Amino acid sequence: MATAKVFRSGNSQALRLPKEFRFQSKEVEIFRRGDELVIREKPESLERAFHIITALPDDLEIPD
Repeated sequence: MATAKVFRSGNSQALRLPKEFRFQSKEVEIFRRGDELVIREKPESLERAFHIITALPDDLEIPD
């Protein structure tokens, strides 16, 4: 099992990930699941879909 170093960065705590755990994106989601800390890439497709939907006109007619 790989390990990561925890260190202080200003008033925050930071985590130095090993190379094999590098992320492609510049932003990640982080949350707790029980006693685990889960870090995963933020899904861009859902965010993009949200922006597209919110940009639609209010009077848009949606067919049945």
